[in-house]
Amino acid sequence: MEYSLLNLPLIFRSSWHGEIEDFINWIEPCGLVYLKTLKNSGVDISKITAPPKVVDYLNIIQGASSGAGRSYIPYRNFSHQTNINTIAHEITVQIVDHLELDPYDKEDFKLYINYAVSEVMQNVLDHSGSQCGGHVVGQSYPQKGKVQFAVSDCGVGLMATLQREYGVANEGEAILKALEPRVSGSEPIGPYGEKRNAGIGLFALKCIIDETEGTLLIISNDTIYQRKNKQGTFVHTPNSRFRGTLVAFEFGENETVYSFEEFKKKYIWSAVNGTGEEEEFF
Repeated sequence: MEYSLLNLPLIFRSSWHGEIEDFINWIEPCGLVYLKTLKNSGVDISKITAPPKVVDYLNIIQGASSGAGRSYIPYRNFSHQTNINTIAHEITVQIVDHLELDPYDKEDFKLYINYAVSEVMQNVLDHSGSQCGGHVVGQSYPQKGKVQFAVSDCGVGLMATLQREYGVANEGEAILKALEPRVSGSEPIGPYGEKRNAGIGLFALKCIIDETEGTLLIISNDTIYQRKNKQGTFVHTPNSRFRGTLVAFEFGENETVYSFEEFKKKYIWSAVNGTGEEEEFF
């Protein structure tokens, strides 16, 4: 079985069992954090087997330190005490430097990646209620010119954080609501008391994925949502043992239509103030 971004909804259907017995012949960052979250949720994954190359990859990406010359970001924890912007910048530089792009495209792609990763990490801290913080892992695929990132937590899920304010009835409704602009389950206050532009992160990520023909995947407790080609599909598993939230996404520089500055103006500024006019918050 391939634990890939495209295949994870199929795998999710069987995650309600108390244990998983499977053979993994390919795994991506999303698959790693998925299995980690299942394990944290009490699912026995000890019977999963894999060929040596997959085992070696998992050992490396879970135990290696981040550094030059690597096309992956090792499994990394972050919390409210973590400087999200610093981690996002380090991750971005390491991942994008492995892609063969001209200098202008490389720097522009870094802006896309840095924004997407930092917003998803912040979203986890804002919404999860997780006592263990969050986890992030990434991988670049130079031959495809693509990158993939996955961020997860072992918190309460999206419905629990959005239900009071927006009246969502289930995790599926909560996922769709979270993808709308200006939707947040937390107060838009930064670490120093400043007002943040809360509720833009997942909306902006959805816009990036749609414009770049990428893939977005969100799991919240018993529901998984996959978005590709501007279309979303759900898989609901009522007895799922998965507890928490997972956000994974993949896109490539070759598919970016706008420069990041143009993208901000078209999607983010209008979402922030409803006019399309620039507001200084980057």
